[in-house]
Amino acid sequence: MKSVESSDAEDASIRYNLCIRNMPEREREDTAKVVNDLLHNGLQLPHISCVQAERKRGFNDKPGAIIFKVKSDEEKMKNLKTKK
Repeated sequence: MKSVESSDAEDASIRYNLCIRNMPEREREDTAKVVNDLLHNGLQLPHISCVQAERKRGFNDKPGAIIFKVKSDEEKMKNLKTKK
């Protein structure tokens, strides 16, 4: 059983996560760089940066989802509101 403190810390950490789906996967990709390129150049969000990124395994020859973390909840909400 997890302690309340570790559960709260984990919940706070997950709060900053966002997900990208259907992004083509490249061989030996730097996932954090791919996310930052998408945020800055593709979505025109230069004020938001990825601090950590991980690509999950895809199924049926589809690219895996990318889970990435932003610095704060404020950045996450800014991202979501801008691209609604």
